[in-house]
Amino acid sequence: IPHSGYTKINGMYLLRHRRGLAEAVSNLTGIHVDDVLVLDFARFRQALHLVPGILFKVDRPMRAPEGDVSLAPGTHVLSPTEALTVVRFRHEPLGDIGRVHRQERFMRSAVQLASRLPFGIFRRVMLTLDPQLSGRDIFLSYEMVHPLLQYHAHSVPGNFSTGQEVSY
Repeated sequence: IPHSGYTKINGMYLLRHRRGLAEAVSNLTGIHVDDVLVLDFARFRQALHLVPGILFKVDRPMRAPEGDVSLAPGTHVLSPTEALTVVRFRHEPLGDIGRVHRQERFMRSAVQLASRLPFGIFRRVMLTLDPQLSGRDIFLSYEMVHPLLQYHAHSVPGNFSTGQEVSY
């Protein structure tokens, strides 16, 4: 935060909303961020109810914090609640870093699925995820994934660090 120090990403969103978060991440990483997608657990599950299940390879036993989902290693067609468990799970040797890598794998599967959706369903999914998205942004997103030839995602290189009671 300019003239104030550091906070976690979620904290930055609460303080400065979408634009402030995009600017902060751009300043921190040196990578231009056009915008951010804001969603919560309920919207995530609601959006996934609109599409067929996502095919995903679970690499370790996972259990939801609420105890309502337990996944064994192997390939699964995830229900919306199981998908939320996959992206939230963090009890593993690499902690949050392992979770981020699994979220990247999940996004690859989600983008592959999105690339096969008709526009009407794609639009409903996107508006469910973030009702503030403009029609133009939804159309541009659809055009980017139809037809999808390749999808690449990666974590920005870095090291674990802590300071000022916040970990990075």
